[in-house]
Amino acid sequence: MLQDNTIVALIDFDNFYREVQQYQNVAVLIHEFNRIVGEALEINAMTEHVIIRLYGGWMENGLLTQLASLIQQEISKARFFPLRHPKTSGLLRGNIDLATSLLSMPSMIWQNTRKRRNGLPRIRLDRSIISSICESNKDGCPVKILEKFTKKKGKLCPVDGCTSTHNTAFTVIEQKMVDIILSCDILFLIDQPQVISLIIMSDDSDIHPAIALASEKSNKYILLIHKNQQQVPILEQLFSGMSVGIKDWRI
Repeated sequence: MLQDNTIVALIDFDNFYREVQQYQNVAVLIHEFNRIVGEALEINAMTEHVIIRLYGGWMENGLLTQLASLIQQEISKARFFPLRHPKTSGLLRGNIDLATSLLSMPSMIWQNTRKRRNGLPRIRLDRSIISSICESNKDGCPVKILEKFTKKKGKLCPVDGCTSTHNTAFTVIEQKMVDIILSCDILFLIDQPQVISLIIMSDDSDIHPAIALASEKSNKYILLIHKNQQQVPILEQLFSGMSVGIKDWRI
C-alpha cells in the first residue's frame, strides 16, 4: 500500500545492472540503493517514503530464479529500511521489491518472465564486409561455418563423430513482459496522489513512450537515469518541454 509523500524508483535491472546479473555480485546493490535514496532526497528532501522496485526476469515456470533468490536474501540481510532521515527528526521508510506483478494487480503473479529457448535466432551476415578470402574458404571461415550451422534447427555439427545439432548446442535465455510491466507501473504510479515523483533507471528506449505519456498525464517530476552519457543530449531533446529530467550514472 502506498504511503503519502512517496518517491518510487523503478529499475530495469537486466538492462541497467547486466554485470551484476552476469557475475551475481548482488552485494554491490546495497551501495546502489543508498545512491538511489540520495537521488530521491535531492528531488524532495522532505519525502517520507521511498519505494525501490527491480524489474527483471525473476520467474521461470512459476519459481524464482537463482538470481532473484540471491537478491532477496541480500535485501533481507541488509535490513535497508528504515533509515534515519537526514532532514527531519524522524525515519525515512521504504520498501525494496522484485516486481513479479503489476502494482495495480498485486495478486496476479507473472510466472514466466524468464524463458529458455533452444537454438539461435536466424543469423544474417553482412556480406559487404566478408572478405574475398573467406568467401572462397567457406569450410575454414568461422563466420561462414556458423552461418551454415544455424540455418536449420536440426543442422548437425560438421565435425566427424559429433552428434550435436544447432537446436541442442545453443540455449537462448530471454526476458518476457518486463518492459510492459515496467511501463504499466509507470502509468499507474503517475496517477496515484501519494506519489510525488518517479525515478526511472533504464537505457532501454522501449519504455520512452510510457514516460512521455506519464509526463503528459501529470506534471509530477520524472527523473530518467541513463548509463550512456552520450545519450543524455538526445534524451534531453526527446523530452524537451516535459517534466522529465535526464541524468547519467556510473556504476
